[in-house]
Amino acid sequence: MLTSYVLAQETSSQYANRLVLMKAEEQKIASFIDDNIHKSLPPSETQRFDQYLIHSEEPISQAEEAILLQQFKEQYWRTQYFLNNPWAKDIFIPQFIAGSCDNGGFESNDFSNYSGEVSYFEYTQGDCDILTASPTVSTLNFTSSPMTYTGDFAIVDTGADSNVPIQRVFDGQHAARINSDQDAPNRTRPENSVSKLIKHVVLSEVDERIFFHYVPVLVDPGFSHDGEKPTFLARVLNTNGIECDRLCHSAYSSDPFLFEAPPNSTSQNSPIRYRDWKCGFVDACGQPGDTVTLEFIATDCGWGGHWGYAYVDNICDTCTEERDSCNFQGAVELNSTKPCQGDTLTVNGTIDYAILNCDTALIDSVKLSILQNGADVTVGFIPVNLSNNYFSFTVTPANLPANVNPGDGFDFRVDVMFSFGPGQIRWENDYHTNPGQNNDYVYQEVCCPEFNVFTCCDLYAPNASYRIPAAVQAEIDDYKKRVSSGMAQRGGGGDPCCDYCEHPDEAFPIFVYNEDGSLVDNNIYNISWSHEPGNHSAISSTYPDSTVVVTVSGPGSCVWSYTYNFSCCENPGLNGSCCDNTDFGLDVDSLCSFDPCKFPDTQFPIRVLSNGTVLTTATHSFAWSNNTTGDAASVSFNQLPISVVVTDNATGCSDSVTYTFTCAPPCELSAPQDLQCVLSSRNQMMTWSPVANAVSYEIRFFIGDESCCGPDNLF
Repeated sequence: MLTSYVLAQETSSQYANRLVLMKAEEQKIASFIDDNIHKSLPPSETQRFDQYLIHSEEPISQAEEAILLQQFKEQYWRTQYFLNNPWAKDIFIPQFIAGSCDNGGFESNDFSNYSGEVSYFEYTQGDCDILTASPTVSTLNFTSSPMTYTGDFAIVDTGADSNVPIQRVFDGQHAARINSDQDAPNRTRPENSVSKLIKHVVLSEVDERIFFHYVPVLVDPGFSHDGEKPTFLARVLNTNGIECDRLCHSAYSSDPFLFEAPPNSTSQNSPIRYRDWKCGFVDACGQPGDTVTLEFIATDCGWGGHWGYAYVDNICDTCTEERDSCNFQGAVELNSTKPCQGDTLTVNGTIDYAILNCDTALIDSVKLSILQNGADVTVGFIPVNLSNNYFSFTVTPANLPANVNPGDGFDFRVDVMFSFGPGQIRWENDYHTNPGQNNDYVYQEVCCPEFNVFTCCDLYAPNASYRIPAAVQAEIDDYKKRVSSGMAQRGGGGDPCCDYCEHPDEAFPIFVYNEDGSLVDNNIYNISWSHEPGNHSAISSTYPDSTVVVTVSGPGSCVWSYTYNFSCCENPGLNGSCCDNTDFGLDVDSLCSFDPCKFPDTQFPIRVLSNGTVLTTATHSFAWSNNTTGDAASVSFNQLPISVVVTDNATGCSDSVTYTFTCAPPCELSAPQDLQCVLSSRNQMMTWSPVANAVSYEIRFFIGDESCCGPDNLF
């Protein structure tokens, strides 16, 4: 599963509450429509409705035309409601971001963590380009949907599809269907719809790849509908709403990866193009923690007479099946560009060839388009240089639109046509060399240089090709000489250039280098060092475990600044302290005034010493294993062992100690052996053999006891 930042998820109960709010808002929308439906449409909308009637694929009676006009006006005023009340859209959107793609398999049996939008009467052309890559250019007006009409969105159970030989669910018990084959009786609902299922995902990796399983089911109206066929589109948008990547199928017989099912009563006697469950993916663009938008769109044909729908399941699951070596729809990827490479720019990338039934496709064409604000502004034809899996284009100002101004930004899109023979083609594309809008290429942009801070270890690295002038070599030689002379050496052996942590009292040299592998020329650039204000050369020195800020200015207004931390410490503390080898010399002192072995449940105080000095909360923090935080603790023998972590408040370094002890085993009394009574004229003495390990003896005398020295010598 895709892992991500832990954020709140929308639960099924929260979705149920949101559904109540959406239904309540729908009542307000209905009232707004009722209040305005009597008004005339603007001329542009009236013209658009007339065009719809002209392109209708079925004869329309006057009664049906009146119904269609009513529906058209309802959709127009619904759009106006959201334009007048933009806040209303928030009700239809989950307020909890599903960072870990919660409910990606729809096993909650609802649309929790999803939102939906629908557009009616809008789709007239586009196929896979029905939505432009830029949010500022769109031919469709989507409005938020409560997702309660199953003709637009539905949670489906296991079982076979009614039109093509596939299962409705890929994994588990549920999946989502987007759009449908439903024909509204008596035109009670618009038939030409575009349904969009939306999910927000928080990235856990840079430019994360998001997987999903899908099935497109699309009626093919034939050649008369080229450019306006039923389509399935999956895409991901960055945080600014710019498209990063897409996957698409339209109902063309030329698509070799779509199967054909025969016409049926709902398909207007047209064949049905479909694909069995397939794992697809789109590549997001963003950093960990960014929230991107995943969209799944299914459309009817442009004029409403032919339906299209799609199933999706296991969103954000990785693909468990291996790539089919004999069937692959192909891929193309643009490499990143620097937008300021001058008037002439090279755009390149790689192609992964499509394969069908173990037959590798040929490439019919590779086309590069230049876009601005999502619109194609390419001038002329840009030749491609194609070699095996690699391609490149050279873009010049002649390919840009007229009146281009310095600083104008553009994006690139590449389209590759794979061919498996007559009538069998597959298009694949990639959009953007850099995430964002109008930033793949900037006309006459000044390229500010980039630099690197190197140690001599970097300059001598294997396969390195940096130029080492005499001044650099002299600094390196001087450093090695100082180290080898034994000045403040700690440890030994190794290369001092790469093992400067072994010599913490020696300043080692550092250098500022250009990207071309040469030392920066301080006659061209202004260089300043944070730790050496008077040094303006590209050569400096610093000590291990230190931070250096170097700033290089020029040419013009360009300023490059870099903060370099030459850290040798694996466990840094506060205020530059290193906690790698922390040893406080801790001990625990008992203040017990009784024998805890005799009273094991009685509490007694203990405190912490550092090399014999009592530690207090004035200088240190304490975390005892019994969840107390004072500089002393109270404990009984039966509560031992007890541990404490001690942290130096000044350095942030910590050490720990555990306190415990054992009691001597209980004494077992036994009678001495060889007990004898010795009589003298004045005394009676008792003697016995020593008892091993005895430290004392307990003697009890009983007056008149004959067992002591006999009946005639009573004690």
